[in-house]
Amino acid sequence: MQEEDNNVDKEEQIDDRFNLSRKIFVGNISYRVTQKKLTKFFSKFGSVDYCYMVKDHIHKRPKGIAFVTFSSTKDLTVALNATEEQLTLDGRLMRVLCAEESSRVKHKEGTVWDSPSLADNVEKLVISDNFADHNDKETSECLSECHINKLCDDTMILIMSMVPWRQRMCLERVGKRWLILAQRSWHKQGSIHFQSVFKRFEGLTDTKLCSVLVRCGVYLRTLDMSASPRLLTDMSMDVIAEHCPNLEVVDLSGMSITDISLRTLAQKCIKLKSICLQRCFHVSDKGLQWLFENCKQIENVNLQGNNNISGNCFQKIGDYCKVLNLSDCSKLTDTGVLKICRHCKQLRELSISNCQLLTDKSLEKISESLTNIATIYIEKTFANVSRDGLIKIAKLSKLRDIHMSQNLVVNDDLLSAIAIGCPFLETLDISSCHRDVTGVGVKALDFCSSLTSLDISYLYKVDDESIQVLSRNGRLRCLTARACSGLTDSAFEDLACLCHNLESLDVSGCLDITNHTVTSFLKSPGSDQEKTLLLCIGEPDTDSEDDSNSETKPVCVSVVAAGAEMDNDMDNGWEESEYNMYYNDNDLLYGDDPLEMERFEFS
Repeated sequence: MQEEDNNVDKEEQIDDRFNLSRKIFVGNISYRVTQKKLTKFFSKFGSVDYCYMVKDHIHKRPKGIAFVTFSSTKDLTVALNATEEQLTLDGRLMRVLCAEESSRVKHKEGTVWDSPSLADNVEKLVISDNFADHNDKETSECLSECHINKLCDDTMILIMSMVPWRQRMCLERVGKRWLILAQRSWHKQGSIHFQSVFKRFEGLTDTKLCSVLVRCGVYLRTLDMSASPRLLTDMSMDVIAEHCPNLEVVDLSGMSITDISLRTLAQKCIKLKSICLQRCFHVSDKGLQWLFENCKQIENVNLQGNNNISGNCFQKIGDYCKVLNLSDCSKLTDTGVLKICRHCKQLRELSISNCQLLTDKSLEKISESLTNIATIYIEKTFANVSRDGLIKIAKLSKLRDIHMSQNLVVNDDLLSAIAIGCPFLETLDISSCHRDVTGVGVKALDFCSSLTSLDISYLYKVDDESIQVLSRNGRLRCLTARACSGLTDSAFEDLACLCHNLESLDVSGCLDITNHTVTSFLKSPGSDQEKTLLLCIGEPDTDSEDDSNSETKPVCVSVVAAGAEMDNDMDNGWEESEYNMYYNDNDLLYGDDPLEMERFEFS
């Protein structure tokens, strides 16, 4: 008796959840009947709460069936007992039956359906039409022969959580149990990106994005859209805002975002800490003000290449901002930099490369207010910045990384001031600053006892003596000196003897470098230690004697031709065979969510 009572209670719960006690199935409906007309027709039997007409998900045409939900069971009984004349509409006699639970949503006790939040998500993941056409008996027989199907739910969820998300979406089509377990495995999907997913003319669209985020959006902390932004519209921001409330890091580079859509994102994703808006040309100061007002915990902001930003938006930014990239923002003014200095006291990294409207006032204010900066990018020459203004960055005593590539204002006096004023300097890039930088300025860097990485490429005035003085530091790990015509083999003899921690040496384009440099490193006192040195030269010539020496020594000197290091990056591309094996351009992310697709298009 107790078991029978429990079964009755379960049936009543199912009826209450799906309103089966007040819902009827209507068939043989004329294709010219609209939902409004059908609702009005059944209102004569009683009050109608909701009327749902089933439509074709591809052509959006009615299928001739519908579900009508009444306010009470009495109204449902009246409709079921109606005569044929009362059920005739538009010349057709409609069939009226009690609504029953679909076989595709039946479940067992203890499954994911017991969780209301997960049940709502699984309801959106309707099985595709291709899978629905299969016979349930044939599917169960196939799965019974598979040993993996005998594993418990927890083990299956653990296995599915280790499968890449693209293959996991395909696993949902195996069966009903796999559909539910795959949904439960998304809770460990903390980040997602779309690199190497699409090829040819395919790409990420709003519909495909919605299909992915409806599964795992609530669990995501990191979302990267930069790999395929060209087919996305402004509507994609609404999809992200609706399904990803817990986002902390988002990359929206290249997307067609407007100020309104950025406000929608900021209102829903208030936990954002890092946002990248590179090349988002429609975003202006107004949209960024809305972003900073709602997301007070932002620490990293990347606005590189945005030409509509003057800097007025930074008056709303929070106190937690630590990294700010404003490179190539051609409309950034001194007023905008002044607001950054007022509100970003905790800034650690600043990039203002190629911001042509900035003057000496900006650099002076940065050196006075932003005293905690450790990394600064001032690359390329500024039209309104003089040497006196640039030398003020030497007052930032906490600087560890300075990048001034292609800045022709840099001279020996600036390098001397940096060597004295920045005692913790570790990385310095002065490549292509060839106008006024000589060996005197490079020698001054000997005072930087913490300097480990130096780039002096294309400085033709640098001589052997400056490298010999610099090698006294003994801490250099990376030295890049491409196309330095004044350097010869003698410049690197002391470097090989004193800098035992050297890991990379790039002297490609230095025509006076010979095999003697390689021999110097092989015979250096530190060669008895196990280490690897990457040596990049313009014209490698490996003799048999050098090869025999390299085999007897623990030191491994890898000689690479100039430009050959790019080949390694080319090998990491998407392979044709691997793509064709697992993915289909026409099938990926399509056909999985027909109901969700319909709701999205009508929203």
